Amino acid sequence: MVTDLISVQKQSVTVPGPNGVRAQSGMALVVGLVFLVAMIMVGVASLRGTTLNEKMAANTQNKIISFQISESSIKRVWNVNTLLNNTLPTPFHDPPLQSVDMPSVFDEPPMDVAARADIQYCGEVALPEGTSLNANQSGVKPAVYSYSVNGNGQILVSNAFSQNEQRGVLTRPATGRGGNCPP
Repeated sequence: MVTDLISVQKQSVTVPGPNGVRAQSGMALVVGLVFLVAMIMVGVASLRGTTLNEKMAANTQNKIISFQISESSIKRVWNVNTLLNNTLPTPFHDPPLQSVDMPSVFDEPPMDVAARADIQYCGEVALPEGTSLNANQSGVKPAVYSYSVNGNGQILVSNAFSQNEQRGVLTRPATGRGGNCPP
């Protein structure tokens, strides 16, 4: 009788379909849909992360390019002729800032950039007696001219901007001019 009860229970669980095929209860479809939704959510989340990483990499690249543009503008004006031509020839004690706009030499075909260098004369310091630079006894007293060049570079499309400053000196005849540079 126990055997008959087990076989009856087996028969009650299995319900044959129209052609004698066992009917499905639909759990495989529900589990498959849950897995599909989970996979789609993981895919969308990874795409968002990839897009964010791509934007960060592009911003870093633009910042590096703008830095190189500002450094190039400094390099372009950091020579004796440009520095002296942008220093007023008369004695002064509060020299104005001289700006040199760079032409579109820095423009590359895929991007529009702007570059500018600001030259500030900081003043001169007389060299002490007895140095090798003033030992010629010609009566010309040499001095060290101090300059500050501030280079600006910008990529106009992305608004990436970089500003760099370089200070340096030239040895020239003393003129007694003062200068004006922030410390």
